[in-house]
Amino acid sequence: MNLKVICSLFIGVIFLQSCKKAHSGLDPDFKINSFPKQYVLNNGNYLKNDSLLLGDSRWIRYHPDSFVIVQELGNDKMLKIIDLKTGKIQEIIDKGRGPNEMVSAWGINVVDKDIWVYGGQLKKMLKLSYDDERQFYISDNLSLDDQTCLVGSALNDSTIIGLCFPDTNRLTIYDRNKNVKKIGEFPLIHSSNQVEPNNIVFISFMAGGPNNKVVLACDKTDILEIYDINKGLEKRLHGPKGIKIEAEGVDLGMGNKIFKTTPPFRAFYNVVANEHEFCVGYIGYETIEGVKRSLEDSYPKRIFCFSWDGEPKREYVFDIPIISFDFDWENKKIYALTIDPEAKIIVFDINEKI
Repeated sequence: MNLKVICSLFIGVIFLQSCKKAHSGLDPDFKINSFPKQYVLNNGNYLKNDSLLLGDSRWIRYHPDSFVIVQELGNDKMLKIIDLKTGKIQEIIDKGRGPNEMVSAWGINVVDKDIWVYGGQLKKMLKLSYDDERQFYISDNLSLDDQTCLVGSALNDSTIIGLCFPDTNRLTIYDRNKNVKKIGEFPLIHSSNQVEPNNIVFISFMAGGPNNKVVLACDKTDILEIYDINKGLEKRLHGPKGIKIEAEGVDLGMGNKIFKTTPPFRAFYNVVANEHEFCVGYIGYETIEGVKRSLEDSYPKRIFCFSWDGEPKREYVFDIPIISFDFDWENKKIYALTIDPEAKIIVFDINEKI
């Protein structure tokens, strides 16, 4: 083997090692084995109700007064509310653009006794309350008057948290008087084609916690952020892989642009919280070009639970993909949506595992 060939091989090895190092990302703040407790849940029971027929469902929430709320796409009614005490099912929120209507209902969260729903197309929130007969009704209709708000979530009865685009701040806080406050800087894009960090690249699920705290869980990169809406960012966690995200803008013409991120990664999906902790679904799948992503690779099979200080507490591992989930913290159960092949609600008893 001559010297020129040896030099070429040496340079090639160095190049491959440098590429591998660049792709390996950051030193993560936590890993999968960072959680002191791990529980494997493979004994779920499907929620049985003769009147329950789910369509294209993508979001589930548990109400502490024994209701399960399920969002549906492609239906004339946006939500199904299942009363676990009586077995009755209520369908609510008409599809449309009127005062009490929505085109779609993506953001659903429970605050105290009320259900809040965000509709991204109409940039508004509806509040659902219930009467003595346990029937829900629309008790408030709140327009954000902000066409830039991509994602909205109610922190309490008077405060809405939003992710906006375009924007130079991570979080937008709205109050009932339509005052607006902007806080937070974006995570870092490590390499970009003239792309500034924004809330499309770092699109996230949100959940509110105690004392004006909010957690953001990124969909495309494994970053978790804990905010105090009065003080700003408290902690930013990378993990369990520490993905080093890159982005480029692709011009589609007519002033339209999409943002392509590298590696093409599916990180966190769905986050819920109470006063003590937050729990986030983790996918951890890097898309392979030319390979169709399966259902198993599209939704979480793990839930990570953290304290509000960002310390890992517990991990739940499932034998099926979980589209969406929520906790009945008091009765120690997880309510989840799954597909096998149609949408079903499955309930896991977690006993003393909280």
